[in-house]
Amino acid sequence: MKKIIVLILSLFVYVPYIFGQSSDIKKIQSLTQEAIKKAYPASIRMWAFDTVKMQQAGPQFSAVVVTREGHILTAAHVNTPGQTYMVTFPDGVSCIAVGLGEIELAETPMMPDVAMMKIKTKGVWPFAEMGWSSAVKVNDPMISISYPETLNQKIPLVRFGNVTNVLNKYGFLQSTCRMEPGDSGGPLFDRHGRVIGLHSAINVDVDYEVPVDLYRKYWNALHEARTYTAYPPQKVLIEPNLVIDSVAAPGFPA
Repeated sequence: MKKIIVLILSLFVYVPYIFGQSSDIKKIQSLTQEAIKKAYPASIRMWAFDTVKMQQAGPQFSAVVVTREGHILTAAHVNTPGQTYMVTFPDGVSCIAVGLGEIELAETPMMPDVAMMKIKTKGVWPFAEMGWSSAVKVNDPMISISYPETLNQKIPLVRFGNVTNVLNKYGFLQSTCRMEPGDSGGPLFDRHGRVIGLHSAINVDVDYEVPVDLYRKYWNALHEARTYTAYPPQKVLIEPNLVIDSVAAPGFPA
């Protein structure tokens, strides 16, 4: 992993405009390296898995673990509630997860594309901190760590970009981090290595990210293995183990 980060940061020196016009390249490198170190171990490769035949049962996609107990955030279009999945971490460790809740509105089936899974194998797992998508601004630097299917590799690809729209008319955050098949459900991190969004879709050169605030907002509801075709009762996740009721919390639509 260390060699990968060094290579990435070497390339990054030649494109400093991605992270603004700062002349302090060493500081940028240090911040970026620390962010990747925090985020990389929790960025996982997944696919549906047949536990009877012990074989892959679907295409690969990406996701991220956000609690030591193994809560996984991903996109609804790669999730099936109750389905069993194989999880592989960048260090090669594998385990089994199950699909939990997802939100795909009846009138817009591909939106908001929110889903949660949970690792069932006993253990304490690498995880990434959840940030607040409502706190980002246009041009904020972003880091994508996911598994494009074309490469078919066991380690994730790290890409850099920036925010172009904090919330578009469809409810997505937009970034310039390139996305392709296999990246779906993968995490978008801020410069501190915190999850800001999850890869949903791409339209030409525009990438659509599911804002992490939606996962916070519906954290409790997403623990139930079902498809919500309307927004469930609101719960706002303040910390992983602290949830408060909210009719319309600040920063969230009613």
